Order: sequence, then structure tokens, then C-alpha cells
Amino acid sequence: MSPDSTVYAIGVLVVVVLVGLLLVFFPRTHRETDDATNVPPPERDLTDVETADLVSFFEGRDEVRAQRLLAPYVGRWLSLRVRLGAIAVTEESVSVSASDLTSKPPEADESTHGGTPLLCSFESGVASGIETRMPGDLGTLTGRIKDVRNGTVLLDACELKDVDPRPEGTLSAGVDPFPVPEPVPDPLPDPVAASVPIPEPLVEIPPPMKTGETPRPLTPAPRMFVNASPAYLLELCVDRSPTEVDEATEPYLGKWLDVTLIVSQVTDYAPGNCTFVNGRASHLSDDAPEARHATQDFACTFDRKAWLPHLERRRSGDAIRVVGELANIGSDGLRLIRCEIPTVTNPSHVNDA
Repeated sequence: MSPDSTVYAIGVLVVVVLVGLLLVFFPRTHRETDDATNVPPPERDLTDVETADLVSFFEGRDEVRAQRLLAPYVGRWLSLRVRLGAIAVTEESVSVSASDLTSKPPEADESTHGGTPLLCSFESGVASGIETRMPGDLGTLTGRIKDVRNGTVLLDACELKDVDPRPEGTLSAGVDPFPVPEPVPDPLPDPVAASVPIPEPLVEIPPPMKTGETPRPLTPAPRMFVNASPAYLLELCVDRSPTEVDEATEPYLGKWLDVTLIVSQVTDYAPGNCTFVNGRASHLSDDAPEARHATQDFACTFDRKAWLPHLERRRSGDAIRVVGELANIGSDGLRLIRCEIPTVTNPSHVNDA
């Protein structure tokens, strides 16, 4: 075989191999791409919780306890009957205020019923057409629970569908459904009444203090101490609903507790002029039934200026006697405020000696 024939045969063989590889590789890649694009979207975890219940978590509770009650619902979806309010359009998203009409009584009018306030965020790709809606429009809204702020439920990734046609008397009919009332002019002053002198106050005003006179200091209210052990207070939160816990712990809040703690951590927070001490009641052992799963039962707040010089010397494992006012009793422990260490008589000068 001549050299030219050999080169030609090798070239043909290379072309055949490349064509075979292309036929094997590209169909599979195309098939994998089709499979990836045809993956169904994840199912939405719908919940039937009422928005009024979400708002109620924050009524009469501190932020930590309220967020703990809200946490199981964050990220889950709601499908609601709503009435639209103000609409704010930006380049990236559309925010819409709305009222939840899902729990509206049958006899109530949807156009006037005041439901739970909502703040709904629409993604730019989903919000097409929402900016054409008007306040007062009714429809079905689907959204993901994000948070609750100031009595308003925040929803994101929202979608609006099944919008009712506007009734007669709306802007589509050329009539403003929310007319601005005309101002009522103030009545003219009565010249007779204006000439009548203002009567003297019936309450006797005490005379001003004399120069150099020292005001008498206010007498602080006596402290009422809790006649219950920390273990008993912790057990009030076991196997009870949040409402039952609030009812059981309410009589003890605002009263004072005297307890000896084993320190687990001391944290200085200068911006808030506070020093925090976390610890566990010294009589609770790790295997005690009332200790449960908690690693620290107490969070104590001290005035930083008065107590930091004494507390910064404390280490994990030290025993410390604390007197403080009960601010919160929860499943994660007790929170004391306005705390003091009764064995220290002049806390702000403990390092002066």
C-alpha cells in the first residue's frame, strides 16, 4: 500500500470514530437536559392556621417566646381570600398590603370587613399585572409565611389569582370608590363666649419649693418574693399549651426570686449598659427530672455600671447568689431583671479596696 493510501485510510478511520462519539454523547446529554428541565416543582406545604392566630403569638409575650411559637409555620404556605390595599411597585418586586377575609363572618361585607393585615411581596416575574390592580379588589392569594411585625403578617413569593371583576361604582366605572371628604369649615367664634373669663382651677396648686429645700425622696415599693422553688416554676411550662403556660406563670411575674446559681457564662453588653449572667440553680443535678433537657435555667440581667467590676471576675462553675425580678418563665428557663448580689454592699466600688 502506498503512503498516500495509508494516510487516507487513517483519516477515514478518525472521522468514523469522531462521528460515533458524537452520536453516542449528544443524545444522552440532550436527554439529561430534558430530564432536568422537566423536574416538577416541589409541593407547597399548605397550612390551615389562621392569620389572626399568628398575630396572637406576639400579644403579651416577649419577642423570643413569640418567635418560638411562630417558627413551626415559617416557610409554610397560606391560601387566603383577600381584599387588596396599597400597591408599591419597584424594579425588583411589588409589595401589596391586603386584608385577610378568610375568617370573615358570612353576614359581613367583604368590601368593608377589616381582616388581619397582610404585607405581600411578589417576585418581579410573578407580579406581572398586579400593578394594574386597584385598592379594594378581591381575590385569592397564595403566599409563604415569612414573619409577623407590628400586628401584620408578612408573606413572600406571593401569587394572586381568581380576582373578582370590579363591581359598579369603582374606578373602572369612572367613580372613585374612596372619595376624599370635603373639609368642614370651622364655626365662627362666639363674641360673647370669647369675652367670658376663664374660671380658676378647682384643684389647689401647691406653692413652689423654697430655695435650698430638698425634696423628700420617694419610698420604693416593698419587694414581694416568690414562695416557690425554681424547679416548681420550670415545671409550670411542661406539657402545657402556650395559653396554659401564660395563665400558670402570670401570678409570679414581677415578683422577686432569691437563688444560688452555678455560673455558666458572663456576657458584657456595653451598648445596652447590661451584663448578662447565665447559669443553673445549684440544687439541680443533670439527672434530676426537673432539669429536663436544659443546660442553663437562668438568664440574669445586671446593671453594667454597678455590677461589671464584680461579675467580670466570675468564671464558669462559680457559685453566686442572685436576687432578681422575674420577667419571664418559659420552657427554656427563667429570666431575671434588675438583678443584684446581696452579699455585695457597694457594687460599683468592689475593686477600690
